[in-house]
Amino acid sequence: MQKWISLIIVSFFTHSAFSQSGKMNDCIMMKNDSMVVVKAGKSWMLTHDTTILHGTIVTKTGVVIMKDGSTHIMKNGEYLIEDKIKNFSEKELIGKK
Repeated sequence: MQKWISLIIVSFFTHSAFSQSGKMNDCIMMKNDSMVVVKAGKSWMLTHDTTILHGTIVTKTGVVIMKDGSTHIMKNGEYLIEDKIKNFSEKELIGKK
């Protein structure tokens, strides 16, 4: 089961977080002090630590360990897409520019 969830999470990281219509697309975000997975317009709580595309590790408590070993603790309003962490004002916090 964990492999299926990880596979689903990895598959959505090929899309951007916001579509042209401004709606949230696939990502992992911190909302109300909980990690939430958003996929195809549906959302659910991240219930276990998982490794996503490019080797980034996301924990259920909101710690993100990038493939280069750097860490970031997610705050409410931040989201992870591919190997970038942004906040909802579209400011890129960590990742490729």
